[in-house]
Amino acid sequence: AEYLVPRLEGHECEVLITGALTGEAGVKVRLHPTATIAEVKRRLYHLLDIPSCVQRVMCEGAGDTEDSDDLASLGYPSTLHLARLRYDENCTRKLMGLVVAGDPGAVEKCLNVPADPMWTEDESGLTPLHAAA
Repeated sequence: AEYLVPRLEGHECEVLITGALTGEAGVKVRLHPTATIAEVKRRLYHLLDIPSCVQRVMCEGAGDTEDSDDLASLGYPSTLHLARLRYDENCTRKLMGLVVAGDPGAVEKCLNVPADPMWTEDESGLTPLHAAA
């Protein structure tokens, strides 16, 4: 749980996020060294309104990162690069059927491709996200 991780003042690092999506100057964020890439993506979602499932975060020397990677294991990078992935049309079309079938493993794989959980062909507007709730 978040409250179990100590966030000590003065023990944060500043990371510059670069990429076409962040503007010319990039975006600076202050993060605890134990922050994971998943936390970086959540922060970027709030700052840039880019869903974390379509964010690809890369680190010089480490290439593509995993959501579970933390800044310490990546060598305390001062810069990360952000790219936006496109939703995969095939997985997006399959997603509703997987949700209705109750196959969480296949749903997770599909979302990681990534598939758009808000896309629908249903006249009622029901999306895979609504069906999963």
